[in-house]
Amino acid sequence: MHPLPYNFFMKAIGLMSGTSADGLDVACISANRKDQIKLLAFKTYPYPKTLQKKILKVHHARLSDVALLNFEIAYFFSDCIKRFLKKNRLKPRDMSCIGSHGQTVFHKTSGSKKEWTTLQIGEGSVIAALTGITTVTDFRPKDMALGGEGAPLSPYFHYSFFKNATNLAVHNLGGMSNVTFLLNKGNPREILAFDTGPANCVLDGAMRIFSKGLKNFDKDGKLAASGKIHERLVQKLLKHPYFKKKPPKSCGQEEFGPVFLKKVLRECRGLKKKDIMATLTAFVAQSIFLSYKKFMWSAAHKHKLKEIIFCGGGIHNKTLMSAIRKDFSAYKIKISFFDDYGVSSDAVEACCFALMGLRCLQHKINHIPSATGASRATILGKIIYP
Repeated sequence: MHPLPYNFFMKAIGLMSGTSADGLDVACISANRKDQIKLLAFKTYPYPKTLQKKILKVHHARLSDVALLNFEIAYFFSDCIKRFLKKNRLKPRDMSCIGSHGQTVFHKTSGSKKEWTTLQIGEGSVIAALTGITTVTDFRPKDMALGGEGAPLSPYFHYSFFKNATNLAVHNLGGMSNVTFLLNKGNPREILAFDTGPANCVLDGAMRIFSKGLKNFDKDGKLAASGKIHERLVQKLLKHPYFKKKPPKSCGQEEFGPVFLKKVLRECRGLKKKDIMATLTAFVAQSIFLSYKKFMWSAAHKHKLKEIIFCGGGIHNKTLMSAIRKDFSAYKIKISFFDDYGVSSDAVEACCFALMGLRCLQHKINHIPSATGASRATILGKIIYP
């Protein structure tokens, strides 16, 4: 097959479902070879409760259950795409591709590199067949085959969108938290990017437990705002081995998922729910600041960090953002959001996989090896034709 042309605007759909498993983000972008990128439409489709429960419990599932879930998620994705196209009056034939991240159910980057592995489900063949649109999926494995951690991948979009920026950081507050530091006009060889640790996954997980599944998140951080922070516990949580690990590095449910949360809640016995949420929110904020201080501050002093642009669902947590602003206030760093630059902060990761899918079809490098630790730049993704 010949690669797609690269010299005019093309449309692509991106799909993102994060570790919090709160829903599927669907974005449609247009992009050209100069990385002029425009968001055309965006919507989040919440998972049905039964499907969400299966995803959140997948760590304890049998192989047959994972295989069934692989197809069930793909049917849900396909249905969302059809609804999205219809609502926005978009036609399948006008889409160059769908870039689907899939739903991560396992991601291990600890121990011997021969033991590293990753698995995202949501079968691409089902999506391609049911939508009639070429689908690019499974972006992480090749990066890992080249010695990378398979994550974070969003720095590619950050780099593409802000490629002329210098001394700028883009910070995503999704299930996990990751940062991209653009040092020199977006030179891909001078990009520092890594997962700083957990974000929404621990906060949302605690809320689900407290509400017995009735609430998926602490809206606006209101419960956390009403509680008291137990600083001693925050400092204990910050001693997790992950925070000592040097970049490039990535994390997932294996480090900060249900097992981690159960241990934390045992530590919190006797505390009020609002105090636990206040403490967890402070932990997330301080882990972010700690990462900048430990791994970026030397670079930030050498190349003055001017601005941090936040994106992801965590930006809606007012208590979390207030804590982050407080930590950085002494350094006179501008705090802004992706919305300020014409793209919904909620849509950034979905836009990333739309662009990665498009570049894969065009036979163009679509990741930042310095962000993942891969030995070289390459083309990520597996192409499935309808």
